[in-house]
Amino acid sequence: MARRVAIEGRFGELWWFGAGRGVGIPREQAERTVEALVTSAETTLALRGLVFATVGIDASRLEREALRRVLVDLLVRGELAPEREAPARESGQAARGEGEGEAEERDTELVETDWIGLELVDAHGAAVAWEPYVVELPDGRQLRGKLGVDGKAVVRGIPSGTCKVTFPRRGASMWDAAE
Repeated sequence: MARRVAIEGRFGELWWFGAGRGVGIPREQAERTVEALVTSAETTLALRGLVFATVGIDASRLEREALRRVLVDLLVRGELAPEREAPARESGQAARGEGEGEAEERDTELVETDWIGLELVDAHGAAVAWEPYVVELPDGRQLRGKLGVDGKAVVRGIPSGTCKVTFPRRGASMWDAAE
């Protein structure tokens, strides 16, 4: 049975890779996706195991560059599927007062959270990579991030309710909201 593997990205994001459904991505996008991964001994080992688990290729002896070429080819052919989970940053988060963190830890309780998936494509259906976004939460707080190379992002750990998503570099006349 194929598995999903989480690999850390160079910009703090988390990439999930699993068996694809035969729908590949363009080679340039696949190359940028593989380039965005942190290359360490642990991630190389995890990617070798993923290649074996999903497509049965023994990648245990492949050097990093050869493994990168195999990953790009598998993404292009749709045998592997990537999903990027962007790190959400709350605006004003760094301006936390002294001692505030300790009080927050004492008052920690289990809170049910939700998630939101974002995708931005141009008029021709092509992914818009690295576009900044702002998610306004139901309580007015804002989370900021950037879409991935595939024009997608997943923001997890947000309170349930209606959120407002904007792309600050794009005016309202430039895009239509999804239904």
